[in-house]
Amino acid sequence: MAHAAVAFLFLDECAYDALDLSALTGVLVPADHYSAVRDALCRLVWEVNPSTMDSSGSMILPSPIELHGSKLLPEGSDQERLAVFSAVVSIVNENSLHIFRVCYLNHKEIAAIMSADQNLYGLNFFGMQRSLQEIMSDTLVVPVMDGIPDSSSTKKAPPINPQLIRSFAGNVRWLHHHRHSDIAESLTIQHAHNLGEPVFTDSTHSTLAQFADIVSYLLLQIDRSELETDKPPSAFRAEVIARAQGFNKELLHCWRDRMKIGSSPSAPAS
Repeated sequence: MAHAAVAFLFLDECAYDALDLSALTGVLVPADHYSAVRDALCRLVWEVNPSTMDSSGSMILPSPIELHGSKLLPEGSDQERLAVFSAVVSIVNENSLHIFRVCYLNHKEIAAIMSADQNLYGLNFFGMQRSLQEIMSDTLVVPVMDGIPDSSSTKKAPPINPQLIRSFAGNVRWLHHHRHSDIAESLTIQHAHNLGEPVFTDSTHSTLAQFADIVSYLLLQIDRSELETDKPPSAFRAEVIARAQGFNKELLHCWRDRMKIGSSPSAPAS
């Protein structure tokens, strides 16, 4: 019996009020690429925050710094930030990492009829599962969601948002439970047996969760460039957009549209 390959899907959710946008982005990292991708990101952190020498000539090893798209290198220069964005795009392209993204452009309208899921976590994750159907035909996909609040200053990690757990972990458990029922044939997620139960991480301590955050941020800049036509980008953001457009298009599987209220809440793969 052949065994399925394994890949981790690092997820980042995004809301952007100016476009009434709610999105979920996933970076698919095959298990056999995991170490290479993580190490490339660790090298990138050393490049932007290298070791130094103290007055006695002893080496000072800095603590790891966080890399997040919207708050990237707060004490760095624009050129340093652009270098990080370029490096992230290169890591995606060089490792042939597929990126999946589901994006709804009528967040408020949908949330008004989905009062139990104001952030559209479940809706976006359902669309993500639909987009992954071909991948899951021969690959076990393990979702990894940034969902644990920063625990660096507490002795005990704070609880995860219950809605986040229900929308991700609860969604998958429901799916696998009902796969063995009489309604199994009506389930719309093909190859669902290869969808693993989600795990949650604190992005403060997860290099690849931060990686997904930056990828999500870059794709948001493309959304803005295409949809905010009445707002010319600043010189810096124009440079960020140029970096974002460097993703290998064959690796991008992005769906962006409005949900017609009353229609099936599915997002087609592309």
